Amino acid sequence: MRHLASVLAVALTGGIACGVTTAPLPRLVVLIALSGPWAVALLAYRRGHVWLQLAASCVLVAVAGWTLAAQANDRALRSPLRAAVEPHIGQEPVVVEGRLREDAALSDGGVVLRVDVQRLNLGRGMQPTAGGISVGVGGIPLPSHAISWTAGRIIRASAVLRRPARYLNEGLPDQERALARRGVALVGTIKSVSTRWWCGTVLSPW
Repeated sequence: MRHLASVLAVALTGGIACGVTTAPLPRLVVLIALSGPWAVALLAYRRGHVWLQLAASCVLVAVAGWTLAAQANDRALRSPLRAAVEPHIGQEPVVVEGRLREDAALSDGGVVLRVDVQRLNLGRGMQPTAGGISVGVGGIPLPSHAISWTAGRIIRASAVLRRPARYLNEGLPDQERALARRGVALVGTIKSVSTRWWCGTVLSPW
């Protein structure tokens, strides 16, 4: 059938678009939603009903895309880092250690860092974790200090973390979901680099 790949691609794209805006379906519902169209497509193929086979295949691909996108979106929102920090969000600083995802970005208020966190300390020593954060650093003594904060370097800092802003008004973007899809589970601030801040392959004060 001509343009079969294009039709299935459209169905997959539509399913993914729905999945990134909804919560994952229960496993039993997913199994039923996948097995039904699959059985119809197989039966239609054996009996030569081309258009019914195509329709069932499109539904099957769309449901598969929906399921995978919803699960991926849920994992992004429920990263190990976020689950561990949740009781401390916005209240007390936590020590995070991780690798800079990109070079430091200078802004009017200081510096913005994107970090893939690998370990954190919630008062019980450094523990392994995983998740991305975007933090603003204030009180930079000299802009030249931020030049050393380049992608790939290991940093450790005491930061106050919080969930990204989430607007429930119609028409306003959901920043929490948008950042989660880019691997950022939490945002926050480091009030001053003069207190507890290290940067480098070997962690040592500068």
